[in-house]
Amino acid sequence: MITVEITAVVILVATLAFAPSFDAQSRRRRRSCTPRNCQVSHWSSWNPCSTNQCGQQGSQSRSRTVVSSPGCGGAQCPNLHETQQCNGSTPMNCQVSLWSLWSGCSADKCGQQGTQNRSRTVVSSKNCGGAQCPDLHEARHCNGIAPVSCKLSAWSDWSTCNTACGTSGTQTRSRHKKISEQCGGTCTSNFSIARSCPQISCLNGGSLKDGKCFCKEGYSGSCCE
Repeated sequence: MITVEITAVVILVATLAFAPSFDAQSRRRRRSCTPRNCQVSHWSSWNPCSTNQCGQQGSQSRSRTVVSSPGCGGAQCPNLHETQQCNGSTPMNCQVSLWSLWSGCSADKCGQQGTQNRSRTVVSSKNCGGAQCPDLHEARHCNGIAPVSCKLSAWSDWSTCNTACGTSGTQTRSRHKKISEQCGGTCTSNFSIARSCPQISCLNGGSLKDGKCFCKEGYSGSCCE
């Protein structure tokens, strides 16, 4: 019994001895605590409207979350949920695609008139009193076959001169149609041209007189070869 009382007295004395130290540490911790405000995330996107009926009002909401809780007397968290009114469906006009290319002409004869068409499609229909779709088809007049002029090849090389020695001759070149004219188109009639060849002098000192070569001794032939 005496031992228990002595132990209790020792514990009490030790507790009283250290109590001021614990209180001082607690006060220091309180003095060093920096207020920390609540931190929240960005708002989420608005939820879809609670109704999709034309002209009917509904509601939609959005939310955010706590990123960091407040501490040491910092500002409390703001509202994490928000609601607003919305319309079920707003008027939406008809949306159409771009025009297609024009079709071929319905006429296939020279001078004949025909038609050609183009079209477009509905991308999204009108809704809730929006504008109607415009025309989806269009036509215009066209000529069956327009006049087409001929297409010619390039000129050929000049031919070999057809002259004999000491005389004046000619050489020619030509071209041809690559594509013929159609439906009243035009084409030239000039498919060949000619030009004079230069005279060829007599060889080996021969002399030209009246279109004939007179050769020196030891040479003969029309050009004194």
